[in-house]
Amino acid sequence: KLGAKIVWKSYSPWHASTLGLIREFGVFIYTDGRTLVFEDFEKTPTLMGIPVESLRKHKYEKYERLIDISTIIEVSTVTRSSAEASYRNKKDVTKKPNLFGKLFRKLVTKVKIDDGTVYFFELMDRADFENRIMNYKKGE
Repeated sequence: KLGAKIVWKSYSPWHASTLGLIREFGVFIYTDGRTLVFEDFEKTPTLMGIPVESLRKHKYEKYERLIDISTIIEVSTVTRSSAEASYRNKKDVTKKPNLFGKLFRKLVTKVKIDDGTVYFFELMDRADFENRIMNYKKGE
């Protein structure tokens, strides 16, 4: 899809943006070092491993977002509650978490691009992701 080798990939169990989008069943995140991709796949509900009829009222819509890494202006850590508020308000209302927030609240990664759009997602290793993005930007 990217036309180059994938150099980093991960899975995020929660993803949202200031575009009013939220995915609570996760997205795959990957990059070739130039483009960051968020992509989800439809999940068939199961009960003890047996596929069951979905109770969803709305039809699944595939989500895929490609972001040129050169357009990323900020990568930081914020609380999930402030990320959820940004999703609901469709604008960035996050602040740097205080010590209490860092210790007792769920933290997520924030990526802001130059058009003002902000993406939020959970990662196991937020510091590694931030370092990689900054290194990819230096290699532009």
